Amino acid sequence: MAKRMRLIGGGTMFLLLLYLALFPRPLGTELMVSVESSIALQDAEARSQGATLPLFPFQLAPFFGYIDSEGVLTYRDRIQGGIALTQDGFINYSSVSETHVYQDGYGRIERVIQASGYPVLRAGRVFVLGPGGGRLSEWGANGAQMWEREFASLITAFDATDTTVVVGLLSGDLLVLNEEGQEIQSYQARRSRVPVVYGLDIETNGDRVALVFGLDPQIVTVLEHDGERYAPRFERELGSELREPVPVKFFEASGRLVLEQMDTSGMSSLLSLRYDGREAAELSLVGRLHSLLQPVGSPVLVALAEDSHMPNGFELLLWAGADRVVARVPFSSAISFLGDGPGGSLLLGIDTRVLQLRLEEG
Repeated sequence: MAKRMRLIGGGTMFLLLLYLALFPRPLGTELMVSVESSIALQDAEARSQGATLPLFPFQLAPFFGYIDSEGVLTYRDRIQGGIALTQDGFINYSSVSETHVYQDGYGRIERVIQASGYPVLRAGRVFVLGPGGGRLSEWGANGAQMWEREFASLITAFDATDTTVVVGLLSGDLLVLNEEGQEIQSYQARRSRVPVVYGLDIETNGDRVALVFGLDPQIVTVLEHDGERYAPRFERELGSELREPVPVKFFEASGRLVLEQMDTSGMSSLLSLRYDGREAAELSLVGRLHSLLQPVGSPVLVALAEDSHMPNGFELLLWAGADRVVARVPFSSAISFLGDGPGGSLLLGIDTRVLQLRLEEG
């Protein structure tokens, strides 16, 4: 079944055909997609006065910025060389920088950090990855360094909660650090011929850590905390040999772990696993995964993939668990963005326009 959506913004007609191809096994009732707002970045004026919290970030090169809970643009700027961007704040940095300025979603300066490297924002914390890739430091609210560590191997993956830091290394080691940056546990799986950590995610509460590591074979492992340390919960060999960072993420609302994999022919897919490793489901992609999220209160995973068969092609996918694909939505765009939006909506960027979409069961 095909549906047509007409998107209007900035005084001009912006038409995008969304073909919602409903499969034989739809999501119970019909899923409706509506556009709540549309912002043309080249025309819109940011308004910080009267903004309604919380704020929601977007990144649509050359721009980035924030939208408030009413769908109003509160901040917009150009990316200098790179951007570390979260709901709490951002660091807009040049390709080679000795100074990092942390600002909130209105653009107000909150701290200045004197450190060489690349900023990484996780769980409300500010880290700097050293320019050589083997040093990590954390910086406090006053801009002072809290701790710094040198590693014997290059950092290939990294994540953190408010109390725990997990670091994956080129050597294949996974290191668990406490709030002071001190190592409290290390883990290494030894089944792969080439032991490299390619992907890493830690649950918000720190209960589980997922890592994708190795070549020949490539493996995903979930570690659970037993009260004292992390221990393997399950391990699964992948039909994949990705030699680059692998997107892997816990979706706590649905109790699933989702990651990207690629077969020997170069075809990408998403693999969804229950936390115990059972009930595996796979979804083919038209190209490499761009971004992945689950809107608040929705049972649907939303993925954005780059279409490798069409110049400037993207596909938006709505995936309702195991084997139920709700929709595949192809569109053309030079650049695109997918992120969380106000009230459980999602933000979809297309060229220089940010759309606020809402998924509802009709």
